[in-house]
Amino acid sequence: MKEKNIEALIHLLEEHGNWMKSKQILTYLNISPRTLRNYIQYINEQYSHLFIIESSSAGYRLKKIENNETIQPENKPFENRMYFILQRLVLAKNGVDIFDLSDELFVSVPTIEKDLIECRKFIKSYDLAIERAKDYLFLRGKEIDKRKIMRVIYTKEYNTTFYNIIDLEKSFGYELGDFKKKLLQIIQSHDYDINEYTLGNIIYHIVVSIERMQDNQYVHYHVYPFKEKFISIKIVHEIQHLIESYFQVQMDENELYYLQALISSKTTNTLEETGNDAQSRYLDLVNRIIQKVNESYLISLDDEEFKTKFALHVQNMVIRASNNFSFENPLTQSIKSSSPLIYDLSVYIANLLSEELNIQLPEDEITYIALHVGSCLELKQKNDESINVILICPAYNNLHLVIKEKLEHYFANQLVISKIITRIDKEITEMHGDLIISTVNLPFDLHIKEVLINTFMDADDILKIQTQVNKIKHDKKQQQIKRNLISLFDKRLFILSDKAFKDEFEVIRFITEKMASLQLVERHFAQDVIKRENLSSTAFNNIVAVPHSINMDALQTAIAVLITKQPISWGDASNIKIVSLIAMNYNERNLYRDIYDEYIKILSNPENVNKLANSRSYEGFIDQLIDFIDKQTD
Repeated sequence: MKEKNIEALIHLLEEHGNWMKSKQILTYLNISPRTLRNYIQYINEQYSHLFIIESSSAGYRLKKIENNETIQPENKPFENRMYFILQRLVLAKNGVDIFDLSDELFVSVPTIEKDLIECRKFIKSYDLAIERAKDYLFLRGKEIDKRKIMRVIYTKEYNTTFYNIIDLEKSFGYELGDFKKKLLQIIQSHDYDINEYTLGNIIYHIVVSIERMQDNQYVHYHVYPFKEKFISIKIVHEIQHLIESYFQVQMDENELYYLQALISSKTTNTLEETGNDAQSRYLDLVNRIIQKVNESYLISLDDEEFKTKFALHVQNMVIRASNNFSFENPLTQSIKSSSPLIYDLSVYIANLLSEELNIQLPEDEITYIALHVGSCLELKQKNDESINVILICPAYNNLHLVIKEKLEHYFANQLVISKIITRIDKEITEMHGDLIISTVNLPFDLHIKEVLINTFMDADDILKIQTQVNKIKHDKKQQQIKRNLISLFDKRLFILSDKAFKDEFEVIRFITEKMASLQLVERHFAQDVIKRENLSSTAFNNIVAVPHSINMDALQTAIAVLITKQPISWGDASNIKIVSLIAMNYNERNLYRDIYDEYIKILSNPENVNKLANSRSYEGFIDQLIDFIDKQTD
């Protein structure tokens, strides 16, 4: 049957000659989307010397291979055997023969047994287990957890986060454009709001559920432990009708409950009154968190729009956490690297929420918190950020006063005009300031940045002044950061090690013991650092880690540096060369706010880390670090 269908598929596409919608193919061959994908993968592997089946949002088409042309098949087997094995176990109703796996993967049975060790480690956090009965392997656990791991496997297999509907269509063989439009119409017609990331996430959940239901694998009843308000069952029935008519499946009562919780966790009622009990409870919680953030980080999130939106987000987050819904976020790694302070602040908020609500929040949820925080965050402005300006303009018809008024109008909060000079003489050489703005060329080199403007200051002059002001501000900030950052390093905490550490926790205990012996931290400090590490890994780019406590509770602020010849395994990272552990005292928390972003940006550059890792002395390390800071200034 398989061979006939494969021949029929090749013939069908060859006759059609152009892109063909998957629905037409499925109807003609009377097969499921998954079977179609398997056929295409088989054809692209076995017939790649003759032709290949291309896929896109337009469907599928057969492309013949010209002489000497080679095309990499788009649908290729898993590069990672672990994901292949797990997929086979999820899909197998009656278990998988280990010898069949060996044949399919072209490796020995002992190799498969070693792979199973990694598989068991990977699925442990998903409450799943692999059992073996003689030569057969079985995946044990709840269907809802199997679906969760299927989403991870599909994401790894197709190397996408599936927020793009085109990627979903291409990978699963469904035509989803019209389905997405109708789903959105149903949700919005009942006064619910949903963003593009979330909508793609819901459709991804639904597609995986369809795949499982087509295999007759349904969610069993599970108890929802929170009493949040769910979306109306009337809306769910409308979505049910859309899914069943579109994908030809039947949803039972438990699947409807799963769908209801899914939609409830990812939509916001635009008409919901802010005065209801649930909303008031979360607003109170958000207000308490804002106060703690201000106390710990000296950062204000006291904004009414932020409070309202974030309270609604937290309400939906509780539903997701209690129903074990994943909420993948494609921005996690980029935000960790590009906005480390915002991300670290969000980890702190996530910890407060976890403790208050007794829920566990994964990294992707922390990233959504970071999106809320970053959209409203305003760091306290410092008075010393004003630029000290000397205005030089020969006195004629009070032109110097006209220019002064213009400068104060356009740069009111940026410049302080400390001196106006109307006569050019040697006294100018004794002037001190950040910037000279002059209408004439100066005969002296004052070693102060200067901007030459027209007698009648115009738009080009304003742009030149703003450019120079921005550069001076940046330079002053970098110099302040350099002084603050370098002052926190302690030569006694610069460690060159040949030791082979087991994992990140052994490293943390090793460094914090050294700190405790120097009376820089309490003995319990290691547990606070480990707690922060468990919330979200502090490793960056598989080369450096910057662990720190969830609380700023060090006896004295200090930064330790461990450079190791033996690469350290750190969470998902395996090649950590430098560990820089930060211990912050509460009274110096303003320093943390100022230096953390810049320090992480330096360490996020693999080339920088490699140079720092070659340091053979504390002095060499500091000199190299100063050089990197100065280059950022340039």
